[in-house]
Amino acid sequence: MSVPVSQSPENRRIDWSAVVRILLLQILILLTISSAIIGYLDWSSEAAWADFIAAGRPSVSDPGPRSESRTPVRFASSQTRRVRES
Repeated sequence: MSVPVSQSPENRRIDWSAVVRILLLQILILLTISSAIIGYLDWSSEAAWADFIAAGRPSVSDPGPRSESRTPVRFASSQTRRVRES
């Protein structure tokens, strides 16, 4: 079995261009993943902030307390006073 020329003990030099290409590829992948994570965090925090702000606002379907809902309470309390006075 013969040993390939690139693996022979006489030819043990480092292929620096391959090392540089691998490092550049790793840096490119790291920057891509980092920008994706930062973009996601920015998007999710904007969505969370919008939900937080919207939680403080009354919804369109819920107009808030109405005066009719208070009227029976007042009417019932005034009825009770009349009964007690009689």
